[in-house]
Amino acid sequence: MSVEVSGAGVLLGFGSADPSTEERFDTTERHTYEGRALAVLRPTSAGKIRLTATAPGCDSVDVVVTVE
Repeated sequence: MSVEVSGAGVLLGFGSADPSTEERFDTTERHTYEGRALAVLRPTSAGKIRLTATAPGCDSVDVVVTVE
């Protein structure tokens, strides 16, 4: 799957908790582990952070977080 972050934040890390993976956590693409992944965001200013997650065969999902 892949993620894209825009707005008032950056992607700090992206992982799946797979104990045997050799994938880096500082990229925007990775394989899930048991269907799960975790994106960690860091705000850079007040405003809205938009995270868009996509995966082959699935609808994309947008999540908006408001930072004060």
